[in-house]
Amino acid sequence: MLSWKGFTILLALALLLGWFYRYSDLGHRPMHTDEAILAMKTLDFWKTGHFAYDPHDYHGPALHYLTRVVGALRGWTASTLTEVQLRDVVALCGMMLIAGVVFISGGIGRGGAACAALLMAVSPMMVYYNRYFIMESHFVLLLFLFIAALWGWTQSKNIFCLVMAGLCLGLLHATKETFVINVAALGAGWLLVKITGLSFEKKKSQLSFGRNRDGLPLLAVLMLVLFPAVLVSVALYSSFFTDWQGVKDSVLTYKSYITRSGGSGHEKPWHYYLTLLFYTKNDFIWSEALIGFLALIGILSAWFNSRMENQRRAFVVLLTGYALASLFVYSVIPYKTPWSILATQHALTLLAGVGAAALIGAAGSRLVRLVLIGLFCTGLWHLCLQTKRATFRYESDDRNPYVYSHSHPSILKLAEMVHELAALDADGKNMPVQIIDKEQGWPLPWYLRDMPHVGYQSAIPEVLNAPVII
Repeated sequence: MLSWKGFTILLALALLLGWFYRYSDLGHRPMHTDEAILAMKTLDFWKTGHFAYDPHDYHGPALHYLTRVVGALRGWTASTLTEVQLRDVVALCGMMLIAGVVFISGGIGRGGAACAALLMAVSPMMVYYNRYFIMESHFVLLLFLFIAALWGWTQSKNIFCLVMAGLCLGLLHATKETFVINVAALGAGWLLVKITGLSFEKKKSQLSFGRNRDGLPLLAVLMLVLFPAVLVSVALYSSFFTDWQGVKDSVLTYKSYITRSGGSGHEKPWHYYLTLLFYTKNDFIWSEALIGFLALIGILSAWFNSRMENQRRAFVVLLTGYALASLFVYSVIPYKTPWSILATQHALTLLAGVGAAALIGAAGSRLVRLVLIGLFCTGLWHLCLQTKRATFRYESDDRNPYVYSHSHPSILKLAEMVHELAALDADGKNMPVQIIDKEQGWPLPWYLRDMPHVGYQSAIPEVLNAPVII
């Protein structure tokens, strides 16, 4: 078993690698349309203090609240808010995911937690979207904390863990409507644990109907989770109890999402996520097959590693059921975007940490152990190469499988040109500009946010009378 000293050193290394890849040159890549839309919504929320929820798109308010809190702590202002600062928030979520393995080290072992942290730190998919101002990194972090809190409850019976799980559940609902898929998949994992006869307790105990071993009624357990969940979700959707329409729409939105799940222009074949996770060739070979292979070893270790403790085996089976169920559901749904599978990829990475530790721990001699450690480090190096390519060289290139309808870098030159023309005009930044584009010109509204007289049309209007027309 890895010592606490060894675990601390490896975790520190993972955090160092994670920081380098997530925070280096955050402003180099132009804003994606989704980033720009969320940035403008954050800016509006920052200025007005009210979040206007759109039940047809753009998701919930939690990321905007988080950005506002981080901004207040860091001294940011609405007038000077930049894309680097916005991406800093999601990069922070990515760093917290790496550090968070501490909370489940009892479930996947210190060795498994350390290996998982290293894999997360350099995973090209994880790094790429940890630098993207969209909901996904925040969503995955909340989901992980929800799982970690429930795991903590099974081990300590501390009521605080249930309250924390409830807060995370409410924030998940206030982040992204698709949380129901992930929670259902987690339920499938729990069911798999029960079917296999495993227990999260260190020693299995006979429970009276409706009560746990410490005598707390199961109804009380549910209330300790659901009450804070509902409270925090309602508070955020209602802008702290001032706009109840947002709460109503947060429920009615699922009718819209059922329709959108049919594709809405984002249709992909069922195997899309498998190719994204394991093998894609666009001039270069992109692959996280190392994580997939080690995850398979981690899954098998729960069944064949006789030295694994009962409660740890149950936790690995839970992650297994969750990862496979979520991968299946997201693959069946025609609507697919590459970042939607990030939570599943994170669960596979945790299982990969278990697999790596199991392989190294099963080595019969020191030489074999050193060889396996060397192979693991080689795999990390290969992931680093892909991460460097995806993040710094091909960050907006279609040959990058994580790039999805991304803005061309020339959008930055176009925005700069408009500002140069405004500097020559008598009205300065008040110069009228007409932008005609079927997508309303995104992400230009973000880059031209300091110019109040820019109009956006999806079709050519009858009158074209601005000094600058795009």
